[in-house]
Amino acid sequence: MFSLAHVRRPLLVGCLSLLTALVPASARSPSQHWYRGNLHAHSLHSDGAWVPEELVAWYRDHGYAFLALSDHDNIDDQESWRPLSLVQQRSGEAVLARLESRFGKSSVRLRGEGEGREFRITPYRELRERFDHPSSFLLLAGEEVTDAVEEHPVHLTAVNLTSRVTPQGGASIPEALARDLAKIAEQRVEPAQPVLGSLNHPNFAWAIDAAVIASTQQLAFIELLNGHPYTASRGDLARPSVERLWDRANAERILSHGWAPVFALAGDDVHDYPPGPGALPGRAWIVVRAAQLTAPCLLEAISRGDYYVSSGVTLSALDWNASARTLSLTAVPRSGEQLSIEIRGMRRTARARADASPEERWDVPEVGVLLARSRGSRLSYRLGPDVLFARAVVTSNQPPDNAPASSNYTGEQQAKAQAFTQPYGWREAVESAARAAR
Repeated sequence: MFSLAHVRRPLLVGCLSLLTALVPASARSPSQHWYRGNLHAHSLHSDGAWVPEELVAWYRDHGYAFLALSDHDNIDDQESWRPLSLVQQRSGEAVLARLESRFGKSSVRLRGEGEGREFRITPYRELRERFDHPSSFLLLAGEEVTDAVEEHPVHLTAVNLTSRVTPQGGASIPEALARDLAKIAEQRVEPAQPVLGSLNHPNFAWAIDAAVIASTQQLAFIELLNGHPYTASRGDLARPSVERLWDRANAERILSHGWAPVFALAGDDVHDYPPGPGALPGRAWIVVRAAQLTAPCLLEAISRGDYYVSSGVTLSALDWNASARTLSLTAVPRSGEQLSIEIRGMRRTARARADASPEERWDVPEVGVLLARSRGSRLSYRLGPDVLFARAVVTSNQPPDNAPASSNYTGEQQAKAQAFTQPYGWREAVESAARAAR
């Protein structure tokens, strides 16, 4: 790991200059734009139910600016055929008629006869030719690297790849995670080919705890919100939510290791075709502020945390003034919607529990503490000298449009639509730790 990572996140040169990338949000050029996107979606290339054309078209037609298909251990760029019976079982008996009606007869290619009849799954390169459009829609090559340690799943999203990433495995979850992230990073060819690697759904099968997130230095992103009904992003009566894991892990990374915190991502993890009740599109996404709708620009903005995650709340303004240590944001309520904004973070007085297990060391009141609250759509908060980092959470009084009914919500009220910013204010502490380590 480069020593620079102790001070700030590696920037993906090639979209904006390095100096421009470090300018605070309040001083950015008006040419910056907000782009909504999803990085986690499955098609018939792996265990999804969607024909790729229909899935990509769904996101484009619902106001998304970018999408990464992330099929399991497959970057969707090879000739692929599936039994027609399987395609119809997953995507519905009318799938061929739907495709011909919307995309023309050339979208349906079959081979074989009888029970051996097969359907051609369109590869990524052809999807890009059909759907990519400058300034309005971008399709990114992705993969869900599907690893495991014993019975524990270790899944990562890799974005903007040139070839498939083979799961690397390991004797422990942190080792497998570090090896997979290193393998993903090998495909980074700056500035033309930046890549992103993120840990997916930590609470899936309760596989990843705060200690793993805190101890894996290569890890820069985790999936805070996941739209699949069985990934338990919100925890349950006995186990913490991913939001809580996130705070605990970042406390240890900053104070114990002097590392940058991990940032939060969100994704649909779509698998199922409507109208079924399963993993459907449109449940969790990211909104990135970038100069252009290109892979280098988007991934550079993500690398520096210039984005937010959402399950239904939209922000119109998000600014961090580093010199004044002030976080300001404005949300856009929907008709009849009431919003509240909370600032949560960590106080410098926080101390790890010496008598606790590694995953619970930072389960203390000063971590994830409520620092400020406002009813309404605007809030400006100045971090005092006692605050190590802070982040904003905007919560609606209404549920997401298509929230799943599942065990994710056991013991809780129905989830409300939310938006989360990244943590702010931590840089000084990390830089100080880096200087002390020299």
